[in-house]
Amino acid sequence: MTVADKSLKERMFGLAQCSWDGKIQFTQGGELRIGWTEAGVLDIEAPDLSGRARGLFLAAQSIKNGKPFPPPQKRHFASCGGMLDVSRGGVLKVAAVKKWIDCQAALGLNLLMLYTEDIYEIKEYPHFGYLRGRYSKEELSEIDLYAYESGIELVPCIQTLAHLSQFLQWSDSETLKDTGDCLLIDDEETHRFVEAEISAIRQCFRSNRIHIGMDEAHGVGLGRYFLKYGQTNRYDLLIRHLNRVVSICEKYNFAPIMWSDMFFRIGSKDNEYYDLDVNIPQAVADAIPNVALCYWDYYHFDEDFYHQMLNKHASLDREIVFACGNWTWTGFLPHIKRTKATMVPGLRACLEHGVQTVIATLWEDDGCETDHFLGMPQMAILSEYCWLGSQCTDAEIDSMGSAVSGLDTECFASFGDFYIDNDDNRPGKGLFYCDLLYLLTYQLWDLNGYDEQLKHAIDVLTPRVSDPRCLYAYLLMEIVRQKLKWADTFQFAYQAKDHEKMEHMVKEDIPRIRELYKRFFIVWREQWEKNKKRSGWETHCIRIGGLLLRIDDVQFTLLRWLDGDIPYLDELVDAPLPAARRGRLQDYNAFTFPQYHE
Repeated sequence: MTVADKSLKERMFGLAQCSWDGKIQFTQGGELRIGWTEAGVLDIEAPDLSGRARGLFLAAQSIKNGKPFPPPQKRHFASCGGMLDVSRGGVLKVAAVKKWIDCQAALGLNLLMLYTEDIYEIKEYPHFGYLRGRYSKEELSEIDLYAYESGIELVPCIQTLAHLSQFLQWSDSETLKDTGDCLLIDDEETHRFVEAEISAIRQCFRSNRIHIGMDEAHGVGLGRYFLKYGQTNRYDLLIRHLNRVVSICEKYNFAPIMWSDMFFRIGSKDNEYYDLDVNIPQAVADAIPNVALCYWDYYHFDEDFYHQMLNKHASLDREIVFACGNWTWTGFLPHIKRTKATMVPGLRACLEHGVQTVIATLWEDDGCETDHFLGMPQMAILSEYCWLGSQCTDAEIDSMGSAVSGLDTECFASFGDFYIDNDDNRPGKGLFYCDLLYLLTYQLWDLNGYDEQLKHAIDVLTPRVSDPRCLYAYLLMEIVRQKLKWADTFQFAYQAKDHEKMEHMVKEDIPRIRELYKRFFIVWREQWEKNKKRSGWETHCIRIGGLLLRIDDVQFTLLRWLDGDIPYLDELVDAPLPAARRGRLQDYNAFTFPQYHE
């Protein structure tokens, strides 16, 4: 073996925790085949370096467990892997990205995108990524080399139109701004900035592909552009900017990919991406330059919907890239049920349509509450559909997810009990943050059966808390369960003026909740510092600090109420109304609200 092959073997066998040290030979072939030669040499036939890495990992698993090697496999997607969001306040350390690369290599995933809005250096713009933990040129080059040596194409994923509010907030970028989130189109300063972005990226990445973003530019042309030039056809505006960006990409030998939603939104009467009645004029379709269109969809359960959207993308006559969602952005733990329910039908549709590039996005909205690595087991959905096709089974996915993450299937499934079902409901996060007196979050969902789910998860996690990931999930579930218990009893005890019950809650339950938050904070901080730069952690310090101080204040206030110093609680004067917020609301008529202060 070459030095590089030996290094890859050590990493894959190390990840599998297999100490076998026999002879290995590699051969080139169209499929992945693992077997023994007559001389007892481990033979791995693979189409490329990524396939070789997967072969090593599968071989290590079989040798360690004393099982036969798997049958031949072949790649169904030419290019697939994860997209790590490092722009929402949690920037992965270089060592952590390398660890992720090892895991992807073991799965046979040969593509990795780093979603960096302003998390990289542009020397001409010192406020770009300022105080945000941005990567240096040297850091990105180091990651790129490591990915290359692992058979993984590292593709930059940036923004060249919208999602730039963190940079556009500074006074020295004022002239680049259309709205608080969007760049000013048709402006030479904007063109210079975009070229500086792409030039900086070109110095760090060897890939000839670049994702230029351009999604969710909802206010484009309606801010300073509107004040300067008046009303403009927004299709024309978008196409003009896209042509300029594409020409800059080509100058730096990049083939661009962009999110496709803006073409669909502008062609929809309701500015809706997933509008099956969308009307994109043929003249607009013809004017789209040479750019791959990335159809992103994390929301639909019906395979037929994906077929229809892929057909609509095909009518634009450009290369199609598909992005499914590994749901890491709904608060503290991955939304396992929803990930599988939306990812599987999307992948099955892509297989039928012959889509060749597929990514699974791991967004980190709202400050990066969920550690990226907690979503690693579900990357196996993507890898197994890639290598086994539509015939892959849940058991095969679960086995590979467990092997690459070290989390057994039952344990990982218990993380999913943080969510009620596969809808985008977030009661766990709501209860975690909700105030002990206002309790508005408690009225957003039908939580029937949620306590049983949490108890089941806690029972599964309790014997596994020696694993920091399980301790983190265990403490989180305990906090939510205690808050749920509080919500179930507090308002009624207060209304009934049950001083005995209230005194127990104030003197026993509140200290228990406070202590859980403190323990959780320490475990969470250790998890964060293991994988991420410190930048962004201050947000969570402030949030947890505010929760703790408010808990102390509530305890002090309720003790005064029990002593008769406060006649009633102002927080409970208003009868609660259903909150018009994101997520499915329980039917208002199903609530029986207690009568509060007269």
